Amino acid sequence: MYTVTPTDTELAQMAGALGHPARIAILRMLMRKSPQPAGHLVLELPWSQPSVSRHLKALREAGLVRVRAAGREMLYEPDPAKLRTLVRILSAMTLRMG
Repeated sequence: MYTVTPTDTELAQMAGALGHPARIAILRMLMRKSPQPAGHLVLELPWSQPSVSRHLKALREAGLVRVRAAGREMLYEPDPAKLRTLVRILSAMTLRMG
């Protein structure tokens, strides 16, 4: 019998956050240029401010994006360690496929 591991849970959280094309687009933008305030993302994306904020929240909750205060602005950037973890987990799964 297979049991769910902490790695399974971690992957599911990250995959869930990446399960929407808008979140992938936001993450790609942040990977190209970060940190960025949410307002800058809203100006470049075809979605409303509440929608972008909702997607950023999902990415933050999965640990893929981190936020830090800079004066009155909140700056968003990818979390490199979490992205490396995602790649490591997926690579390990792929290697097992033989």
